[in-house]
Amino acid sequence: AVKGMNLGMICAGNFARTMLLPYIKGNGVRLVGIASATGISCKDTARKFGFDTCTTEYSELLKNDTINTILIATRHNLHGKLVMESLKAGKHVYTEKPLCLHESELGEIASLYHTISSGENPLLLMVGFNRRYAPLIKEMKTFFEVRKEPMIMHYRINAGFKEKLDWYQDREIGGGRIIGEVCHFIDTLQYLTDAIPVSVFARTIKTDNQSTTLEDNIIITLEFSDGSIGSITYLANGDPRFPKEYIEVFCENKVAVMDNFSRLTTMAQGKKKVRKSILQDKGHKREMKVLVESVCGKDPRPISFESIYATTLVAFKIYESIETGEAIRINGA
Repeated sequence: AVKGMNLGMICAGNFARTMLLPYIKGNGVRLVGIASATGISCKDTARKFGFDTCTTEYSELLKNDTINTILIATRHNLHGKLVMESLKAGKHVYTEKPLCLHESELGEIASLYHTISSGENPLLLMVGFNRRYAPLIKEMKTFFEVRKEPMIMHYRINAGFKEKLDWYQDREIGGGRIIGEVCHFIDTLQYLTDAIPVSVFARTIKTDNQSTTLEDNIIITLEFSDGSIGSITYLANGDPRFPKEYIEVFCENKVAVMDNFSRLTTMAQGKKKVRKSILQDKGHKREMKVLVESVCGKDPRPISFESIYATTLVAFKIYESIETGEAIRINGA
């Protein structure tokens, strides 16, 4: 078996170059190969980060026996297919979110993952839900560590306007904002509760504004297996200069408020503590460290497949709730 992490990367886009590769490079990781549809950006990234080879055919990476880990950072519509092909090729997989764009794909990934994860050396499947690795989120969770009661959580996202014609908004390419981005916030609430969502209810505002989509302004209510309740308010109709993310948690006479990854305020028994973060750390650096350590066998499952599955399924079921006007039960993987 290959020792350490030998990486093959599919896509040489800006996000991967700025938010992932700088934190993977070094750490004893061998950057074996990179595949990108355009040869120029591929060569450029290969040279800059020190990959051994670059190719326009990602299948070359899957066939390469030296590579034991595939990192996927393509447009969203390719994630599901590439995840399945990489797992079938016997590789550990890290994919940027979302895991996939269709419920049928999710079912295929689940059955494939269960088949291959039951063996001697289970493969790692990790999705880029980076916020659970952010220092202030980790600290927020620790603050409520010994609780016996459910939490009430509110997560507000001032996401800003995105053009209807943006690839991200295209359900077949980007998956739309719920599947493409709201999955982050579903995952963060799961991380804080250590529980799986069991039901989801969603409501959007109706408007005559032709430039917005239905999912641009939405309130989502999640119920968790431990009795906790979380609401996600996702907004495109605010001032984009207003801070983006804000989380409040109330539980057992304690309160914690995380303001845009720059400040965490906790309060218990009348005592208030404020922790400020100079850099806005959303967890990418620690996420990449966890990925490398997991592949090297220190923590084989940093996030359970059950949790990844539930987050992805909830995102699909939000649409069903909008259409039916009802709360939708979430069944486990």
